[in-house]
Amino acid sequence: MIIDHKNNRKSLGIKRSLEDSLLVDKPRYYNDNYYLSKRKKQKREMTSAWNVSELPTIPDLYIKLKTTCAIFDDSPKTVADRIVECAKVMSAVGLYDDEKAAATLRIDDMELCIQLFKAINCVVVEIRRKNGSSISFHKAARALINSAKGKTIVISASVGPPSPTRPLKRKRKEDETATNTVERVDSLLRKDRVDANLLGMESLVHLTTSGSSSDEMALFTANVVMTCTNYVIKDKVFSLIKNSDVPKDVDTNVDDVSFYGKMRNRALALLSNSLEVISNSSKSSLESKVSTEEWIKNGGIVSTLVEELKNAETSPQEAYLAAKCLKIIVETSNDLKSHVIDLEALDIVRHSQKVGHCIHNLLGSISDDLLDSLAKPC
Repeated sequence: MIIDHKNNRKSLGIKRSLEDSLLVDKPRYYNDNYYLSKRKKQKREMTSAWNVSELPTIPDLYIKLKTTCAIFDDSPKTVADRIVECAKVMSAVGLYDDEKAAATLRIDDMELCIQLFKAINCVVVEIRRKNGSSISFHKAARALINSAKGKTIVISASVGPPSPTRPLKRKRKEDETATNTVERVDSLLRKDRVDANLLGMESLVHLTTSGSSSDEMALFTANVVMTCTNYVIKDKVFSLIKNSDVPKDVDTNVDDVSFYGKMRNRALALLSNSLEVISNSSKSSLESKVSTEEWIKNGGIVSTLVEELKNAETSPQEAYLAAKCLKIIVETSNDLKSHVIDLEALDIVRHSQKVGHCIHNLLGSISDDLLDSLAKPC
């Protein structure tokens, strides 16, 4: 029996215990075991297949969610294959458990859980948000449910939250507004609270994203990220990118390591945004900024980005952001392109290309473009 109970949650005292019993115990992307095993060079590859045959039986008393659907006349394997294909189109990184008929998908900073149940003459697909943006979750869940039903859907490569459209700020007081905004973000990064730090990094990503802020605001913020030493922003971003290992002062519990992983992900996204914004404004200005010793020396930003591509199996989203940065860099200067080639990046990019086309469409596409840029004569 499936109960569709939307509003009267408190009337069923067993709801919470039932929901807890339905939670699937699966590996996490950003937890202590993942990071510690990764730093020990133990590979934990993401999967792109879900071989489901037997499904757990749906409980007699089951609370139906809005993101749950029943599919008739299709085998569990067919339903699972449709979900995997949809996840690949969305560039969702997946961990699939064949025995439990469960899966965990990560799209940018949002995670969701999928559980398949066996009911009378049908397969029940349940999708739950684990963490991250609820907007991203519902958009992804809708696409996954439609795909599981066999419907033809057209979705974008990313299902992240839509960028709000904001009118351009008036010219007067624009510089003052930009400065005040960056100073507020800088104060967040100086705090010793992890939630404030993460909010600061996310704010910078939005400030440098096309459509989220004016072109002037995006360019101002990008230049602060790349060169300004009056704030802690540049040091924080570059430190997160260059130090891929979890710092010694970070506790190895799940929350702290998860926070560090999210911060580094935002730092890479911020760097790619900043490079793109400055490149669109002036390639010569960007070339002067990325030709310094901080970028091209051993252990510098460029070599760190190349190293990040080696972790494509375990961190495809971070590899995608690193490849996006490298593509902009090699298209900016022939000298920088030669430097990247000297780092034996061609073989590394070919490897990330194969991984991307298997489990992460965005990574596969950007790797194609990066290889084309590297192959062009200097």
